[in-house]
Amino acid sequence: MTFVLDACAMIAFARDEPGADVVEDILTNENCVAHAPNMCELYYDFFRAANQMAADSVVSDLLSLGLAIREDM
Repeated sequence: MTFVLDACAMIAFARDEPGADVVEDILTNENCVAHAPNMCELYYDFFRAANQMAADSVVSDLLSLGLAIREDM
């Protein structure tokens, strides 16, 4: 089964907010994708709150867990 993560789920995971454990379980045990606009929202959120390095890092971390980015609509 493939799960599609939205920006809110990814932000909750990255910030260890409520629900992060559910997202972590899905990321580590299932096939996960995120659409490019959601990745942009995630990136912008961390860029605005911290800096480019933080935004790059969160995207890199998610990709290293196997998250795939979908660019089709």
